[in-house]
Amino acid sequence: MRGTEPLPVELRKAMEKACEENAKTLEELQAAARFEQCRYPIDYRPGYAALLPHLSSLSKCATLEMYRGVLQEQKGDIPQSSQPSKPSCGWVHRWTPSQTSSVC
Repeated sequence: MRGTEPLPVELRKAMEKACEENAKTLEELQAAARFEQCRYPIDYRPGYAALLPHLSSLSKCATLEMYRGVLQEQKGDIPQSSQPSKPSCGWVHRWTPSQTSSVC
């Protein structure tokens, strides 16, 4: 499958469902990308054994952003489909998951 070909129906439906179910998460990611800075409550004293529980959610959030971008591209909204990349770069460094997010 190339980038210009339509998605298989089942894949498109699954991606749409994920975006619909996680609309609040996508909104939070957009808002988080606008933060100038934030602070993670991490205790670095254990060194390599330091707990970083927020990292596991980042790959799920990146996947969700990718779904949104692909779906927008498939609709022909090329400028909008590239928008998730800007927030993604920001929230990877600044976002702390909230308890209201269902994916992240």
